[in-house]
Amino acid sequence: MSTYVLAKTLPCLLEKCGFMGYQLWRSTWRLLCAVDLLASGRRVTEIASELDFASDSAFTTYFQQITGQTPRSHIQQMK
Repeated sequence: MSTYVLAKTLPCLLEKCGFMGYQLWRSTWRLLCAVDLLASGRRVTEIASELDFASDSAFTTYFQQITGQTPRSHIQQMK
């Protein structure tokens, strides 16, 4: 028999056990993936699409709100 955990149940269980909430976990995961993809030379357009942002500008705004710099600025700083 398989065990199924509903998408709404897992975040609640994680929070009750002292783990970060789903939204924080997802945001953190997206940022770490974005930084990794930027470092690998991927284009902002590709990253935005792969991480399921509605547009390049939505990704850029998200990235800038969290890091204080645009993805392009981050790339330049890494060089």
